[in-house]
Amino acid sequence: MNRIMLLLSVAVIGLFPLGCSMVSPLVLPTQTVFVIPAENYKILNGGEEVAGFSSGWQFLCFMSGNTGLAFAYQDALAKCEGATALINVRVDRSFFTVFGIGSSFKTIVCGIPVKLLVDGE
Repeated sequence: MNRIMLLLSVAVIGLFPLGCSMVSPLVLPTQTVFVIPAENYKILNGGEEVAGFSSGWQFLCFMSGNTGLAFAYQDALAKCEGATALINVRVDRSFFTVFGIGSSFKTIVCGIPVKLLVDGE
C-alpha cells in the first residue's frame, strides 16, 4: 500500500507542474509578405486599425470555440463596411491556463481595412 501511495505521490507531484505552465507562442512565428501597389486599393475607416478576435476554451475534456486565424481575420473585416482586405496586419495569440484543468485561447488580428480596386473603379 505504501508503495502505491509513493508512486501516486511522485506521479502527481512530478506531472502537476506540466499542466501549470505553457511556453508562448503556441506556434513558431511565420512571416508572409504580399506587396500590393497603393493604386490598387482604397484605405477605409480613415486609416485607423480594426481588430478581430477568435477565442475558445477547454475544461477537462470539453472544448468549444474557434481560435482560427481565418475566423479572426473575417471578424476584423466585418467591423468595417465594404472592406475586402487588411493591410499592415499583425497577429497575436494568447493562452491562459489554470493548472492544466481549464484553458482559454485567443487569436487577435489587427490591420488597416482596405477595399481592393478592380480595373475601372
